[in-house]
Amino acid sequence: MKVSELFEARIKGALYTTKEVKGKIEKVIAELKGQNSSSWTKISKQYVDLDNEIKKLQDSREKLNLELKDRATDVFDLEDEILTRVVETAQLTITLSKKAKKEAHPEVNAEAVIDALAKADLPKDLRKMVDACIKANTKMVAASETPERLTVKVNKVDESFSMSGLIMHMKEFMSQIKHWLLAFDHKYTKIDEMVRLMHVPNID
Repeated sequence: MKVSELFEARIKGALYTTKEVKGKIEKVIAELKGQNSSSWTKISKQYVDLDNEIKKLQDSREKLNLELKDRATDVFDLEDEILTRVVETAQLTITLSKKAKKEAHPEVNAEAVIDALAKADLPKDLRKMVDACIKANTKMVAASETPERLTVKVNKVDESFSMSGLIMHMKEFMSQIKHWLLAFDHKYTKIDEMVRLMHVPNID
């Protein structure tokens, strides 16, 4: 996509900023305000509500998992922990992995070793050997394209200043006005009826 096409696709009224990493533009941010932002209110609220429900379900599931783990552990002997343990019920199959322990052992950082050898001031013959070894074990990685990923962060917004909060307050206000008008109309009707029933003598 050309740069000109990119700018033509942008929304009017939105604030666009860019962020650079090592002198290269890596991120473009569009800040939506006013009418542009309000058009996202419905789907944003749906996402926030769904996100809250998912978090509640995840919390409940984690608590149940702890309870299931404790109950499944009680089914077996302590010596069975070195085995994979499976509890089968009519509705669930609960699997406990075997308890594994890794002993302390050395771990070589091959990448760091190669980097150090490449930068080291080695004798000429040894340098040729190291370079040949690195070249023999280096392969070209084919070009690839990473698909774009969506990440959504739920921002904490004061409900009293959010669009949904404003709409809610407006509905409450209009409801109060409507209630007051109905009450006033009812009182006015009663007063009008009382005036009509009053007998006012004619003065000649």
